[in-house]
Amino acid sequence: MPITPPQLEAASEVLGLVLKFDRPADVILSYFFRGQRALGVQDRVFIAEAVFGTLRRKRLVDHLIGEATPRRILLAYLVRIAGISARELQPALAAGESEWLVRLKSAPADELPAENLPLGVQADLPDWLIERLRLQMPETDILALGRALQQAAPLDLRVNTLRGDRDSVLGKLAADGLAARPTPYS
Repeated sequence: MPITPPQLEAASEVLGLVLKFDRPADVILSYFFRGQRALGVQDRVFIAEAVFGTLRRKRLVDHLIGEATPRRILLAYLVRIAGISARELQPALAAGESEWLVRLKSAPADELPAENLPLGVQADLPDWLIERLRLQMPETDILALGRALQQAAPLDLRVNTLRGDRDSVLGKLAADGLAARPTPYS
């Protein structure tokens, strides 16, 4: 599905609000969506995933492009990390952004191998947190933690035992082609 100009504009607007770091990102997104009734479900999905993905990988994006506008941060995330092609974004790009993205995408990746990046950039964690974690765990564990935090959170569903049982719900999910497993904590 191509990314539309309104989607990209809305995502950069929300990212600009979130990057002020004066309120939680989910609160800002919720407030923004309440004020934007014209946005469809797919628009909201793209905006939320783009904003949270950018936040999860912001340290690496900052390392790649330095200080930038929220729109450029978002575009860099989409092209360099999320793997969206510059051609797919073409209809939504302003003048000059296409050339910038091509340069960004084709820039040598010599700074991207893990051994060339500082631990904080590799793990996408702030330096103050890296220093505190180093007191408690080795760098390999810090890196594993950072990489785990870069992933989207899994979805956990609870079964209302007054209405059904876990095994029948798992069966229905499997019949619909959804991979599910019971949590080890239930």
